Amino acid sequence: MHRFLFSTFLFMFLSMSVSFQAVAVPIDFQGFPPCNMQACNSVAAVEKWPELKPTGVQQVTFYGYDLLIPAKGVETRSNYSFRQFDFDSKRWLSLSVFVLADMDELFKASRYTMVDWASIVFTQTPESKVPDTPDEAYAWYSSLISKTVFVGGNMVTQYHKAPLTVYVINETHSENDVLMVVSTDSPEVLLKVEVFGFEKPEIMQLISGLSQSH
Repeated sequence: MHRFLFSTFLFMFLSMSVSFQAVAVPIDFQGFPPCNMQACNSVAAVEKWPELKPTGVQQVTFYGYDLLIPAKGVETRSNYSFRQFDFDSKRWLSLSVFVLADMDELFKASRYTMVDWASIVFTQTPESKVPDTPDEAYAWYSSLISKTVFVGGNMVTQYHKAPLTVYVINETHSENDVLMVVSTDSPEVLLKVEVFGFEKPEIMQLISGLSQSH
């Protein structure tokens, strides 16, 4: 479900950006749809970063990240920004990446990075403090609205171990789970790990084994 959702949502907002580039002072959000759905007030639950001994895993390096994924996965798709590993007919894992350049128009003239985008989407609400400058307020509110797509009615859990933060989206009505990974060491990059058919211990193993290449 989420495989093309990120780029589709960005395209939608990029198409709208011409109408909203000039934001007058005082900051006016009237041109935006209201963020009044349940997802808008949802914030990630915080849990402790899992520290597990790796067993039955293989290492994969992707876009500056090292991941420990289940062993015996067969790589079935691969290109510069996407890789997929199949384990059997009921379990697969995919890796994709989104960079700050994908957000340039949306974040125009703001200080925001992919780390900020993830923080806004998964930890902030319409009651959070609005940025002081119009350009940053525009970028903030645009990101906030995207909670309706990336959070929806799903539960999100946050795990943090500097410099990494992982937001796990547990999809309510499917066997999909999505890990959104950001790092203050590479704030221009967001790593998306999508898994299908994985049990929670396997997801915890993925998080525990995450690191960055040096």
